Amino acid sequence: MIIKKNIFLISILIISVGALLRYYQINFENYWFDEIHDFWVTDPSISLEATFSRREITGDVSPYLW
Repeated sequence: MIIKKNIFLISILIISVGALLRYYQINFENYWFDEIHDFWVTDPSISLEATFSRREITGDVSPYLW
C-alpha cells in the first residue's frame, strides 16, 4: 500500500513539474540538437572558409547541396 502511495505521489510531482514548465514556456524555442549544430556551422558573421572548416571539424560528410 505504501509503494502505491509513493508511486502516486511521484507521478503527481512529475505531472506538476511538467505543467509548470509548460506554463512558463521553458522549452518555447524547441530547437533540436541538429538545428543548433547547423546554426553554429552556418553562422553568417563568419567567412565562407570558416564555415567550411567548422563543417570539417564536426565530421559532417553530407553533400554541400543536400
